[in-house]
Amino acid sequence: LASTLPLIEHLVHLDTLDMSGNPLANEFNYRLRVIHAIPSLQVLDRHQITEAERMQAEKLFQGSKASSISFMKRKPIWKNPPAQPIA
Repeated sequence: LASTLPLIEHLVHLDTLDMSGNPLANEFNYRLRVIHAIPSLQVLDRHQITEAERMQAEKLFQGSKASSISFMKRKPIWKNPPAQPIA
C-alpha cells in the first residue's frame, strides 16, 4: 500500500475506488490510509466514506505527509527530478 498510494493520490477527481478483493485491502489501517491519501474519495470499497472516518484519518495521520492545501483538497508537492547530464 505504501508504494501504491503515491501512484494514485494525485488523482484529485477520483471519487470512487474499489479495491475489495485486492490483498492491499488487508493491510493495517488500509481504509484510513486511503481516505487520508485521497481526500476526494466519496466511496471506498462500495461503502460511503463518513465524516467521522475522515476526521479519524486526519487525526491518525496528521502531519505525516508534506502537502499543500488547495480548494479543500490536499495536493502533493511536486519536485523536479535531479538534473542529469546529457550524453
